[in-house]
Amino acid sequence: MKTMKTTSSRFLTFLLLAGVPSLQVLTTGASLSLFWPTNAAGFNLQSSTNLGGSSGWSNISGPFFQTNGVYGVTNTFSGPRQFYRLKN
Repeated sequence: MKTMKTTSSRFLTFLLLAGVPSLQVLTTGASLSLFWPTNAAGFNLQSSTNLGGSSGWSNISGPFFQTNGVYGVTNTFSGPRQFYRLKN
């Protein structure tokens, strides 16, 4: 697990699992962009407001963009904290 502080005093935590494509994260001002490889067939981007249990996770429907072999989506920092994962 890796935790880092962004320049805008937000904390991002990463957990990398073997066999699961990684999410790449880019923060710019009040925006969070997530990227993952287009060859991650069968994986859905999901979000939740807490990490407890398997309930509470929901698929993000996009809109996604595709460029240079990755899918991407950009969200703004607003409301409660959000956790993201790729789920097969």
